Amino acid sequence: MSGVKNLTVHALSVLVFRLMEELEEVHSLNLNERLAKFILMRTAGSGRLNMTQCELAAHLGTTREVVAKLLRKMVEEKLVRTMRGAIVVEQPVLLARRAKHAT
Repeated sequence: MSGVKNLTVHALSVLVFRLMEELEEVHSLNLNERLAKFILMRTAGSGRLNMTQCELAAHLGTTREVVAKLLRKMVEEKLVRTMRGAIVVEQPVLLARRAKHAT
């Protein structure tokens, strides 16, 4: 029984820690930096993120229009390339710099 209790406490503490990290990120990074970080984290290895702008907006707690505006700027800067339902990272190093701008 104590094994189940320990496992439950461990699982809950991991979830609380992750939640605290997310809250800290929301308060310390602007939306542009959060979007860059989100894209980088989800494309590690493949360089492609299969998500719509609506899905991105839902994950970041904003609107699709805001995400579209930020992505347009990233496309202009040739950091990413967009297509229907996907984003392809063109300049991962520069995108990573954008994601770490506030840290």
